[in-house]
Parts: sequence; C-alpha cells; structure tokens
Amino acid sequence: MADHSIPQGGLLFGRGLTETRCWTEPIELDDTIYNLNDEFKQESIQLSDDLAIDELEAAKLFRKGMEASARRDRSPFTAAILIYHTRQQQLLNLILTVFTYAADDTIPADCHEVFKDVAARLIQMKVRVATAGMKGANETYFRKCLSSMEYLRKFHYALQQKELNKLALGGDKNDDWDEFLEDLHLQRRSIMYRHETLSLIICQ
Repeated sequence: MADHSIPQGGLLFGRGLTETRCWTEPIELDDTIYNLNDEFKQESIQLSDDLAIDELEAAKLFRKGMEASARRDRSPFTAAILIYHTRQQQLLNLILTVFTYAADDTIPADCHEVFKDVAARLIQMKVRVATAGMKGANETYFRKCLSSMEYLRKFHYALQQKELNKLALGGDKNDDWDEFLEDLHLQRRSIMYRHETLSLIICQ
C-alpha cells in the first residue's frame, strides 16, 4: 500500500519534528519572551503536526497567525497556515528568479555575475536540516528539491483526505463548511504552484 502520510523535513516546506513535546517556559519567540498558556501550546503542536515543521517554528508561526487573524478574517490557526503557504511560495519565487537570471545573458554583465554566483552557491550547498542526524541531512540542493516535490504530492493527498473525512462526518452541514473548503483549496493551489515552481528550478 502506498504511503501517503506527510513526511518530515521537506526542503523549504518543513523541518524535522522535535522528538519530545517539552516546552521550556518562558520561551523566546523573535527576541521576545513569552509565557505560553495551554491553548497556545496545543495549537502550536497541532500546527507542527499539520505542516511537519519544528514545534518552535510552529509557535512563531502561530503567533504571526494571532496577529493576522482579524485582518484575514480567519482563526489564528488558519491564518498561520495561510501565512506559511504564502511564505513558501514567495521563497520559491525568489529562488526561481535567481536561476532564471543566472541563465539570462541579456541582462547587464555585473548583475548576471551576481545571479550566477548565487545560483552556483545554491547548487553546491548542502541543505541544513534542523533535526541533527536526520536522514537526508547531507543531500544536495537539487536532490532535496526532488524529495520536496514528493513531499508536496503527499501533502496534497493529505488535504484531499481531510476534505473527504470531514464530508463523511457530515461537515458539509456545518456553518464553517464554505470557509473550510475555501481555505483547503487555497492550500492546494499553493502546493500545486510550488510543485510546478520546483520543477522549473530543476530544469534551469
């Protein structure tokens, strides 16, 4: 049977999960010290699980979601997920821009050399993985891109299953069904776009 679970640590999409659920209080998030309540901890842990990212990164992301909640008219948790997808998409766009201009000899020579240098560094670099000893920590950049594409396909499948599971439980009768679908479709579109962007990066 095929494994459709979301893997840990896809490049640019997540880092290895911490092995223990242990929060040290107070905790520092973006140079500010916070005392975390139980609700914040649970939401951060759930965010960590859903996105396959480190719990500390999830806590930082959830705090951003709290700040953006009113502006986005979403719960802090959902706002955090949408922020995550937006950031990943923007990051990949920047990387694609680097490789595109590195291959374009019609731009000014000095700019061309800068882009070529950055592209070369990306190609040669070893990808850092937050979890020490994690399998794949020494993969090259492009190999990690390929594994990230696999990660995205599994992520997309997991979101499909989430919709089917909610539908099976009568979720379409709930008041939040339309909002749930809208947010799910936004995530899917982002995932498909990022998968396509990764394939373009590899082909540069």
